Amino acid sequence: MASLQTAYISIQIANDVQEPNCDRRPLRYMIESTIPYVEFHKAKRVNEPDRVSIKASRDAAISLADDVQKDANARHEDMKILYKAAAVLRNATKKADRWNFSGSFTVKDNQMTKELYSFFRWVLEGPNTSLSTAQKYVQVNRHATSLAQSTVSSWLSDRQVSNRKANALRQTREMPQQLAVGLAISHSIRSKRLVNMLHGFGVTVRYERLLRVETQLANAVTRRMFLNGNVYFPPDVVHGNHVYFAVDNIDFAVDTLGGKHTLHAIAMAIYQQCEPTDVTRVVEVKGAAKDRSLSDPSVITAELLLCPKNQLQRLPAFEHFLG
Repeated sequence: MASLQTAYISIQIANDVQEPNCDRRPLRYMIESTIPYVEFHKAKRVNEPDRVSIKASRDAAISLADDVQKDANARHEDMKILYKAAAVLRNATKKADRWNFSGSFTVKDNQMTKELYSFFRWVLEGPNTSLSTAQKYVQVNRHATSLAQSTVSSWLSDRQVSNRKANALRQTREMPQQLAVGLAISHSIRSKRLVNMLHGFGVTVRYERLLRVETQLANAVTRRMFLNGNVYFPPDVVHGNHVYFAVDNIDFAVDTLGGKHTLHAIAMAIYQQCEPTDVTRVVEVKGAAKDRSLSDPSVITAELLLCPKNQLQRLPAFEHFLG
C-alpha cells in the first residue's frame, strides 16, 4: 500500500498538481471502486503497510507455491532413491575382487560389478533394451565400461573416509584403463609431468607406477628370452605353425656430399597364418612390481659375434694400366 501511495503522489507531481497529497483511506476507496476483485491484507506487524492483491494473482501465486513444494518433495524423494542406489553400488564395489596386473588387461566379472556397469549403461542409453545399430551398442558398452573403471579406481575405503589426518586422497584400487592409458602416453610422449598431471584427474596411474610396471614386463621378457636361447619371440607367435619371414633393406640418405653419415639397415618381418583354434601365449608377469629399473641390464644383452673388418685392397697405380 505504501508503494501505491508513493506512485500516486508521483503521478500528481507529473501532472502539476499543487500541493500533492494522498491519504491512504481515499486511495483505498478509489482502488476498490476501480479495480474489481481487489483485496487488502493486513500485515502481521503494526508498523508495516497493508498488502494489496488481486484474486486471480493470489490464486496463481498459491498454485505456483504448491507446485514448487511438490517439485521439492519429488526431488527429495529422488535424492533418497539415488542415495540408496549409491549405497548399493558402493557395497558391491567393496565386495568385488581387486584387479592386479599379470600381463593382460582383461577384467573378470568378479573384479568389476555388473551393478555399476549396468547403472552407467542405463544412464547413457536410458531404459531402452536395444539400440538401433550395432555400432551404437559397441560405443555405449565402451563408454559404460570406461565410467565404471574410473569409478572403481576413485573408490575410497571406509578407513580413508573416516581418516581426518590425511589431506591427500590415495587410490587404493587400480584398473586396467588407467594403467593402459598411462603406458600409452608414456611410450608416445615420455613426459613425466603430463602423466602425473593426468593422474591428478584420475585418468592414469602415477609415473612411478609406470616405471615399476615397465621393469616388471622387462623382467618377464628376459626370462622368456633365456628359455629360447636369448631370442625374443613375440607373444602373438603361435608355436607349431609355419613361420614366414620377409627381409628387405632400408637405405636412408644414400647420397651425401662427403659420402659420410649414410644409413643402410635391414628390416625383417615375421608373420603366420591365423586359425580360429590358435592359442597365443601371454607374457607371464610374476611377483610384485617393486623395482623402477633393471638391477642388472647386462642380462638382456645377447652375445655378439665378432665381425672382422675387411682390409681394403689398394688399386694399382695409373701407370700400371699404361703398360
